[in-house]
Amino acid sequence: MLVQDLPMSQQQPLHAMNTPRQLPLRRFLKAAMDVLFQHRPPPSSPTPSAAHATTTATTPMRVVAKPHDDDDDSDGDVPIVTWKLNLSATLMTLDTNIQTLAGLEQVLDQLGNDLQHNDHPDASIRTKNDTHHVQLSHTSTHRPTYRAPSLTNAIAQVLSLSRVTMVPAAADMSPVVTVCNSVQLIKQCVQLFVMCEGALFVDIPHLLTVTEQLLASTQQQQMQQKQQQQQQQPQQQQQQHQPAPQDALLVYSICALMVPHVFVHRHNDRHLGQALSHCYATRAKHLLRELFDVPHLSVLQAMFLLSVHPQSHVHLWSTSRIDTPMLLDALRLATSMRMHCLDMPSHDEDENDETDNDSHDLDEMNSDKSRLKHESAVSTAPRPYHAQLTPDEIERRRRLMWMLFCADHFAHDNASGKTGVLQVAHWHVDFPQVLPGDKQPRQVAYFSQYCRVVMIRKMQLFQSAYAIVLRSAQALAGAVDESIFNKYLATPAELRVNHNVPLDKGQLEPLLLDTLHCHTLMEALVPFLPARYLHTLDQAKSMRLATIHDIYNHADVQFSRLKHQPPAPHPESQQQLQQLQQQQQLASLLALFKYAPLPLKRDDDTIVNNGDDGHDRGDENREMHTVISCLVWADRYTSHLEKLAQIDAFYCRHQPGHALLLTAMVYDTVQINGQHYDVTMVCRANLVRSLRIVQRARQVNNHDMLLMYLERMLHNCVASTAVMDESVESLATKTAALLTALRQSTLYHPVATPTSTSASASVSASVEDSPMHPH
Repeated sequence: MLVQDLPMSQQQPLHAMNTPRQLPLRRFLKAAMDVLFQHRPPPSSPTPSAAHATTTATTPMRVVAKPHDDDDDSDGDVPIVTWKLNLSATLMTLDTNIQTLAGLEQVLDQLGNDLQHNDHPDASIRTKNDTHHVQLSHTSTHRPTYRAPSLTNAIAQVLSLSRVTMVPAAADMSPVVTVCNSVQLIKQCVQLFVMCEGALFVDIPHLLTVTEQLLASTQQQQMQQKQQQQQQQPQQQQQQHQPAPQDALLVYSICALMVPHVFVHRHNDRHLGQALSHCYATRAKHLLRELFDVPHLSVLQAMFLLSVHPQSHVHLWSTSRIDTPMLLDALRLATSMRMHCLDMPSHDEDENDETDNDSHDLDEMNSDKSRLKHESAVSTAPRPYHAQLTPDEIERRRRLMWMLFCADHFAHDNASGKTGVLQVAHWHVDFPQVLPGDKQPRQVAYFSQYCRVVMIRKMQLFQSAYAIVLRSAQALAGAVDESIFNKYLATPAELRVNHNVPLDKGQLEPLLLDTLHCHTLMEALVPFLPARYLHTLDQAKSMRLATIHDIYNHADVQFSRLKHQPPAPHPESQQQLQQLQQQQQLASLLALFKYAPLPLKRDDDTIVNNGDDGHDRGDENREMHTVISCLVWADRYTSHLEKLAQIDAFYCRHQPGHALLLTAMVYDTVQINGQHYDVTMVCRANLVRSLRIVQRARQVNNHDMLLMYLERMLHNCVASTAVMDESVESLATKTAALLTALRQSTLYHPVATPTSTSASASVSASVEDSPMHPH
């Protein structure tokens, strides 16, 4: 059962968009943890052939209600938490009476210290003030990690192609400066930032005002310079109001982000867009030198925008985000400004909230009347931080912080498979909300849902849930993993993909949100594939690196040819003359730039993949269940990318490169190691569909090195495929039929005993009754 198949009443509670104030973050986290820890499936009994007998360790432990001296929470009574760890050769279960997140973190922290050896010291950054303490940590020992380092390293190596930028190759850059000062170009960058990116975290009227001031000031300076060159007396002109330095910094940062996309809409050469992006970024960084430590919102916004350079606006907080030093600097500035405390409750409100959690039963809390009453009380409670700001200003800061939160998570996920430096325990920012004056309320609602999924990803609950299910044959037979995933990915009706209506712009946000779901579950499932699947990526490392270098060298050669085009024949018409002049002007501008060296990431050879290669019947069932689950979500991912290419033709809201890289590597790995004919046919058909998506994207951006790599990789994968000449519609129908048959077979639902069936039914019932899924 997929997310869209759930009744609306089962998808609404944590994701309602029409309430005055949405569910507070702490309630959301508690409900998410309850799904995993209060409704876990019963463990299977140890097999008689186990190498070691089950051992039990029981350790009583007191949960410290105040883990840090400067934390605000303090209770008079310290609860006692007992836990019992059951270990065997193939199974580990934890029985405990944990009732709070604090107790869970204490138990997991002690388990991590006792059972895991961490060779890397904790490198942390601390920012202290008189009331709060926040820690940005690159390592986490709280929870077990589920990684596929072979896949992470392979993707990080290929993503280095998207980090290649243009750098100046000449001393005199005055022609480029003249183009950068173009009033029309700067206006277009700001307009597209508002239209395509949404500018959800920016005061748009103020941005347009300071842009006009900057342009007027620039025009006045240009006129004065022109008069001085002509040795004329400068005319007395009315002094234009100069924008503040931080406002100019923000405008130039937006230009650095958006100018490549401007040339997509102009149908001009993308090389010039990348070159001008470097110039705007250099100008912005020059201003940033004087404002680097200024705790101003515009400075933080500019740092966030510059942190994604040389990628475009689409990658700001998306799954394809890259890690840069500027991103960590932005996180430092944000935490020093206490932006992570936007919605930190007062002490009295925190006590009232805990009392509500203990006293309200499930039915009362899920009723609309009691929920609205509680949310109204929360919304009117005083906040110790940023109390002097208006609701609109707080909401823009809230959106900015969540974008930083998402960017931090995805940047570290793509670089090392880690969850990021921001810690959930110190995060006090509620989910974004729709404001009355929002021009794009649907995009805000989509972003709010996006943040919920990222938060659950950050807590690694998807991997933890699947790890629990794999330990029980009964849970596999009852597809308990689907029930938990559907609960975590529950979506309101407004943002659900509707397959019964024609494909149009109204389906953009639902498709984008569902692509995040697909990406999330693929990354959660891949680490549980047998190790031989992931070793395939290690074996292809030398070929992959050779292809990456060849793509870079080929692009460099093509760029050199573009800069040194042979002289064209004499034009026969005025139009041909204009085209010739434009080509010559473009060549003269591009001659001032060159490609920066390839920033190839060195992979980490010290991490071992989580999967194993057992050969008993249980391992085979787990393998096929995981493989089929991966293919189901990968196929859905591919279908959504095909639809997005139709309704987002200029790629204003999405870029398919990173998504296609993930799905293509999974398809290729599974078809090489899979031992079932239908599984292989699904992979081959979807590789062909992926190739068609890449070819369509290259028609818009022919110079994207990542797309070049994907096209070459997919051509090698499908060179001898019999389905190469079939239409996309035929391939989609064929893969859907094959996957439906696989999901209904015993390969996906292993045959369970009657006792197992009843046990799995009780587990499914308990999941359906959890607070995240009211009746």
